[in-house]
Amino acid sequence: MKKIVIIGGCAAGPKTAAKAKRVNPEHQIELYTMENIISYSACGMPYYIEGSVPSAENLIIRKPEDFQKQGIDIFLNHKCTKILPNEKTVIFNTEDEVKKVSYDELVLCIGSKPYTPKIKNVNLKNIFHLKVLEDGIKIKEKIETKFDLTPDGIINYLGLKKPIYTKTTNYGHFGKKDLPWEKIIE
Repeated sequence: MKKIVIIGGCAAGPKTAAKAKRVNPEHQIELYTMENIISYSACGMPYYIEGSVPSAENLIIRKPEDFQKQGIDIFLNHKCTKILPNEKTVIFNTEDEVKKVSYDELVLCIGSKPYTPKIKNVNLKNIFHLKVLEDGIKIKEKIETKFDLTPDGIINYLGLKKPIYTKTTNYGHFGKKDLPWEKIIE
């Protein structure tokens, strides 16, 4: 029996854990993630933010209990701070402790790190990265509290009731000779 430690809980880590357990059910599989959830569709986050996915819950594919029923141990809120390959050990920090975990095989499914350009004001409070589901939730909450996205709110924000638009809002705009972009070629 081997002990396989997997770091990363978005999509690749849980998929790797499930496959490893199916192929070698006798192995001890442990998955660690710095997040408080696992197994979600990161690719779906833009759709959640814009509203076609109604809830962040809809992006979660499987919960920790689902993996535990399969015999996979899940460790949420564990941030990997150091890998000691010569000792076959990983150091994790949690809110309460520093944990040293041994392994026979180590799988890294940690994804990417967002690039932050070195530009003025990039660290202001309303500048966001979108890497983990919690980021997507924060962005959506900010949008909903900052902007009125109802049709009336959008019309008012963009000033679409101004008199300059009335020529195009009533009965369409095609073929009206007084609009500069509607020159009829004969």
